[in-house]
Amino acid sequence: MANNFTFGTHSFVSWNTVRNGTGVSYIAGSSLNITANVTLYAQWNLSTQTISFLQPVPMRVGSPVQPLEAAATSGLPVSYTSITPLICTVVNGTRLSYVHSVAPGACTIEATQLGSTAITAANPVQQTFTILAANDARVILIIDPNGGSFTTNRTTYFNSFGIVLSANTTYTLPAATNVNYAHLAWAQGDINGASITSPYQVTADTIIVAKWS
Repeated sequence: MANNFTFGTHSFVSWNTVRNGTGVSYIAGSSLNITANVTLYAQWNLSTQTISFLQPVPMRVGSPVQPLEAAATSGLPVSYTSITPLICTVVNGTRLSYVHSVAPGACTIEATQLGSTAITAANPVQQTFTILAANDARVILIIDPNGGSFTTNRTTYFNSFGIVLSANTTYTLPAATNVNYAHLAWAQGDINGASITSPYQVTADTIIVAKWS
């Protein structure tokens, strides 16, 4: 018995002689010797989904809120909860959610998607990052590949990467790649900022952005 039917995003499991699946089960493609009238009921599984959650970058107490970026493979909206509300809180906007710094420490945000009648709930995903005090002498370096990618510590990043360093640390800038463009330089602040060379001495909180040709 083949199954040529569909039911939204559900996945087909088997045929069964009882609606609730407690009768005799037949897999698709199996043979059935019919000696009397019989009704078979399709058995369906809910579709599954997963969440991808971009790692937030370090921030300081009192700095602007940082947007949270997570997505579910189902396309359903993702919700956020602070696991460490004494360190950070979540601010929900009209279209985006943001993390707000409260106190220095490790901030953990959890992304969830509870599913629907056709889709199971996703496994929650957590991301943890550092919040520094406003007067902490350490510095934050944020590297933005600007549509490309770069590799550091054997990990490849396609989005912004942040690290906390001691002030005046000399940092070796990674090589950046882009399948469509050549890497010109790293720029300080934004793509119109001054080009910098490696190794780079980080004296204050800094954002560096890849420039492409």
